[in-house]
Amino acid sequence: MSVNFPFYGCIQTKSPLGARTATTPCLQCGRRPCHTRTCPLSWPDLLPFRVRVLFLPCRSLHSQPALVASFSRSHRFREIEADFRTRSSWRASWVESGAPHGEILGSTIGIVGLGRVGQEVARRAAAFGCHVIAANRSPRRAEGSVEQVYPLSELDRMLPVCDFVVLCTALGPETEGLIDARRLALMKPSAFLINIARGMVVEEDAVYTALRDRRIGGAALDVWWQYPNAAEPERRPSRHPFHELPNVIMTPHCSGWTVGMVARRWAEVAGNINRFVRGEPLENVVVRT
Repeated sequence: MSVNFPFYGCIQTKSPLGARTATTPCLQCGRRPCHTRTCPLSWPDLLPFRVRVLFLPCRSLHSQPALVASFSRSHRFREIEADFRTRSSWRASWVESGAPHGEILGSTIGIVGLGRVGQEVARRAAAFGCHVIAANRSPRRAEGSVEQVYPLSELDRMLPVCDFVVLCTALGPETEGLIDARRLALMKPSAFLINIARGMVVEEDAVYTALRDRRIGGAALDVWWQYPNAAEPERRPSRHPFHELPNVIMTPHCSGWTVGMVARRWAEVAGNINRFVRGEPLENVVVRT
C-alpha cells in the first residue's frame, strides 16, 4: 500500500496529534491554540506521543530568501529602485558617475545553525563567491562550502567578522534570546542580520533598538514574536514599529512558502511512510527515540 496525503504539523503539547483544543501555546508559532495547519514540527513536542522516528521534509527552500535579502542589501535594490521609480534619478548609475553599490562577492556570511537549511544557505552563498563560516550547537567539521565551524559557545568570536549573519537554528533553551544586545554590539556597524529561524532566537527589544539607532546596518526578518489569532487576524508581528524602519526588510513568515514547496513536502512525507512500510531506511531523519 502506498500513502499520499497532506501531513499537518501544528502541535500543542500534551494533546493528541492534530488536535486544536489545547490551551497551551504551540511551541513553534506561539498561538494559543494554534489556528494554522502549516506549522513545522518540533521533535520535543512530539516526544509525549512516543514517536519513534521523526523526519523533517523539504527544509532547503528557506535558504533562497536569505540570499535574496543579501543581494537586496548589498546592491541597495530598494533604495535605488524607489529613487528611480519616483524621481527618475540616475544618481546610482555610471551615467552620472554615481557611487557604486556593493556586492556579496568576497563578503563573509556567518550561519548560526548548520542543519539542512544552514547547509543550503552555505552552498548557495559559496557559489556567489562568499566566505562562509558557521556556528553550531553540536560538533561539525568544516567541509564543502563552509570554511570554519565554531561551537555555539564561541559565537562571540564569529560575529565580529561577519558581513551577514543568517539565523537558521532551531529554537530551544540554548538558542532562545541568543542574539541579545551584547551580541548585537559585537557585530559590525554595517552588518546585516537575516532571521529565517524563529523570532525568539533574537531579543525583540534589543534588535529593535539596534536597528533604530543604526548600531547594525539592517535586518531581514521573516519570523516574529507575535502572530495573528482569531481575535486579531491582522496582528502586528511585534510590539515595536519595525515597519517604520527603512533598514528592515519584513516578510510574514513565508521564506520557504514557494509554489513548489507544498507538493514536494507532502511527496517526501508520503515517500518516507512508504519506506517505513517496506522496511527501508528513511530520509531526513532528525531523531530516534
